[in-house]
Amino acid sequence: MRLWALIVSIAVIFGASPAHTAGWRASGSGFYLKGTTHIMTNLHVVGSAKSVRVSFPEGESYTGIVIVRDANNDIAILTLLGMSAKQKGFYVNLGTEIEPGMAVHAIGYPLDSGIGIVAGQISSATGLDQNIAKFTMTAPINEGNSGGPVIDAYGNLVGIAQGGLVRRGVEAVRFGTKISAAALALGQAKLTRRFSIRVAKKQKRLTSRAIFKTFHRYVVKIETKEAASLAPPPRVAKNTPSPPAPSSELERLRRVAREGDDLLGERLPQDAACTGARKDDDDLTQV
Repeated sequence: MRLWALIVSIAVIFGASPAHTAGWRASGSGFYLKGTTHIMTNLHVVGSAKSVRVSFPEGESYTGIVIVRDANNDIAILTLLGMSAKQKGFYVNLGTEIEPGMAVHAIGYPLDSGIGIVAGQISSATGLDQNIAKFTMTAPINEGNSGGPVIDAYGNLVGIAQGGLVRRGVEAVRFGTKISAAALALGQAKLTRRFSIRVAKKQKRLTSRAIFKTFHRYVVKIETKEAASLAPPPRVAKNTPSPPAPSSELERLRRVAREGDDLLGERLPQDAACTGARKDDDDLTQV
């Protein structure tokens, strides 16, 4: 299994945050696309949720509908019901480049707290397995930052915060998706004409404070809710013995009992349910 597939399949985001209202769970961040009624985020932030609530920092809240799912790049686009397009927001320049050493800032809702900003730099223009659609950075993103914007020192949207790697002897390794990888998702959402490749004008370098002041109002908190199951519990007949399992299945059950595996494959250690830890002591997580 490819390393990227492993990250996605873990589907653990540093543990789930407690819900503030019945049934809702804070799952990550996203950002508003200028002049539209759409939000871009990571696909793993919305997952398979039946309901999505999107809240702006100034108090607006909308129901979000996922209209694009790009599993290869972990990108999702939502449309917000009842929203009127805003004149300002994030512009997607698909020609924006990522270079090692450049300063970046990530805005989001870490640890189910209020909106905040962290800073770092690009350490590599590729991600795990030399994935050219990803990049590596030192900005210390945490649970809740996933899906939020990564912005360079000149106010350009360069990527989407995604996850991190924790390994013995390794520090400050976080990953993002390059904004150029959003081309497919934008095309599927019929937004390509609004956002394309353009030559960036010479810009003034901004402080973290100025970047936050300019962009934070267009960074949203995303909460999800799974639909409650309405199916009644299965009825179990009393004193009815279970039918014998086929010999091959009996062998598998015996192996499960001996090795501690579950029926779906190799079970992660118990603490992996909260950390996404692998058996080789690496902790590959999405935030």
